[in-house]
Amino acid sequence: MKIFVSGKVYTQSGMKEAFVVDGSRFVYAGSNEEALRYEGDVTDLQGQFVCAGLNDSHMHLLHFGQALTLADLSSCTGSREEMLDGLRSFAAENPVEEGKWLIGLGFNQDYFSGEKRFPTCRDLDQVSTEYPIMISRACGHMCTVNSKALEIMKARGIIRGGNGDSNGGLSGDPNGSFDSKRNGNRNSDSVEGGSVERDERGELTGIFWENAIELVNSCIPPYTIEDMKRMLAAASRWVNRQGITSVQTDDLVTLPSVDWRLVLQAYQELKAEGRLTVRVNEQSQLTDREALQAFLDEGYTTNVGDEWFKIGPLKIIGDGSLGARSAYLLEEYADAAGQRGMVVTSLEKMVDLITLAHTHQMQVAVHAIGDGCVEQVLEAYETVLAEYPREDHRHGVVHCQIMRPEHYERFRANGIHAYVQSVFLDYDMKIVEDRVGKSVAESSYGGHSYFELGISMSNGSDAPVERPIPLNSMQCAVTRRDLACKLAPYRPQEAMTVKEALDSYTVGGAYASFEEHVKGDIREGMLADFVVLDRSPFEAEAEELAGLKVIQTWVDGRCVYCAE
Repeated sequence: MKIFVSGKVYTQSGMKEAFVVDGSRFVYAGSNEEALRYEGDVTDLQGQFVCAGLNDSHMHLLHFGQALTLADLSSCTGSREEMLDGLRSFAAENPVEEGKWLIGLGFNQDYFSGEKRFPTCRDLDQVSTEYPIMISRACGHMCTVNSKALEIMKARGIIRGGNGDSNGGLSGDPNGSFDSKRNGNRNSDSVEGGSVERDERGELTGIFWENAIELVNSCIPPYTIEDMKRMLAAASRWVNRQGITSVQTDDLVTLPSVDWRLVLQAYQELKAEGRLTVRVNEQSQLTDREALQAFLDEGYTTNVGDEWFKIGPLKIIGDGSLGARSAYLLEEYADAAGQRGMVVTSLEKMVDLITLAHTHQMQVAVHAIGDGCVEQVLEAYETVLAEYPREDHRHGVVHCQIMRPEHYERFRANGIHAYVQSVFLDYDMKIVEDRVGKSVAESSYGGHSYFELGISMSNGSDAPVERPIPLNSMQCAVTRRDLACKLAPYRPQEAMTVKEALDSYTVGGAYASFEEHVKGDIREGMLADFVVLDRSPFEAEAEELAGLKVIQTWVDGRCVYCAE
């Protein structure tokens, strides 16, 4: 046994000073005196803070692992030229092999000095025209490619070049779900749930939106299972350093030309090899009825698996992102007349997918950022639940950013779970009022209200959109400010208490995945997943939370990270 004494141990039944671990489970939490009655190795915590392992309830672990191997543009996004220099530097240090692509992630045009436009193929051609290049915006809802990539796509018949194409430059069905009032660019090509942009002359700009990004991905050389295992192992180690012991992650359609079965195989092999150091709940994105039916037919549904890897909800993408103005709004964008964003999955298709999952006891989680999309998702859930009532379904909405006051009550009435990313405040508070107007901004990005109204909620990062650092997110949740604390609080009445913020990463995350009986707290019988911090968040100033240091991270009664 392992005995830990003289700490500040946060549990749902109050602060304790000691706990005991036997194998992979906690067997006691309470006083030093009682803990020392057990026989085993004793660790003196010397007053350090301990809580249950942190649970990122929405991220993309495989994509984050992939991002660790690609050009990180988030650190060089101050201008378009700085971003291009970042790509050049990465290519110089990591020469692009024949047949491979140069891929960069994380730029944000809103941070560009001067003109804040999206980069085009002409910009990327300044880096190279010899090999294909693709860069994705931080949100992952749009990308730009260079002329070499367009050339490859044309050669494969995926797109058509030049203006005046009868099919808008696409090789598929011209009758997609594109709506110019939703997308706001009449020069874009129609593709179901996405678009391919053209300039005023009808020439391709190299910009692809939402589902059209898959046209690009189809040309990128496929990854192997060994590639995926290396990415997942690296990402697992990275999140362990942040105190994360569990993730709820959307991976099945992350990598181009990789079947979801291979992703599941990569996880199972990694687990068997003992290299998976974080517990995984797979938010299973399956983009059509046929794929979902095949998934169900093979025996997969929510809670299938074990304590290391388990199937979670069906994941559906409803709209785009606020930063890219592709989040679907009820009204026009305040800073872009005529634009309302984009519906990625229609109401009819959403109801069909939710019905199929729901009637097979599968939980559902739908990405919805704009209030128009939140409205559609709630309508879809209400339609399905009216026909097939079920208690404790724990269906949810991922992101929940732009919300109307009545939406919160409908969440409560229908038992909808909110998967929130408080760290989004760091950037979004700078643009939300400009994007949606003051009135709508005043009911968006809820925090404390979820607890006040009795709505279940959990916190996460959406990594690699944001770095998976829970302490950053907790600071934003408590301060309602940017991480640098340079701006006034945004809707300060929504500030969470430190307890609410911490619970959103522990018991809240466990509840989201039907695992509150095995994780999220330090008590007898629970999995021995915990994190040691250098000091208590309850004793730190709110603006200091992100500066707390993770000393150790334990998963399954084993230390998987120890600070030097």
